[in-house]
Amino acid sequence: MELAQALRGIVAQGQIAMPTWAQSASPEPSNFPRALGIYGHLTTHCFHGLDLWPPAVELARLQFFLQGVELTTTAAELSRLPDLTLTLFQGNALIGLVQVDSERFDQSSAPQSAGQVYPWG
Repeated sequence: MELAQALRGIVAQGQIAMPTWAQSASPEPSNFPRALGIYGHLTTHCFHGLDLWPPAVELARLQFFLQGVELTTTAAELSRLPDLTLTLFQGNALIGLVQVDSERFDQSSAPQSAGQVYPWG
């Protein structure tokens, strides 16, 4: 994982101290490698995505998953990989969630204007 390697390199140069979340990202230090703990923290707390095109979302999930698989050494570690469906979504960020009550939508009447096209004049 390039990010974990870069973080270790920066810490080794003495530029910064290892963040506490990176030190304690491993719930079981003896069985869970630090890089996999960092991967788990970053994918659940830092990476979020939204795309309109469903194949793009699936490709992003696959790429993140394969990065996690690369860090695993045993089959038990595969079950600890985070669920990426909670951070990478398919949807339209420009529209958002629009809900229209179909019964009330057809019953509402247009506002009555006094022959004016524009309300300001």
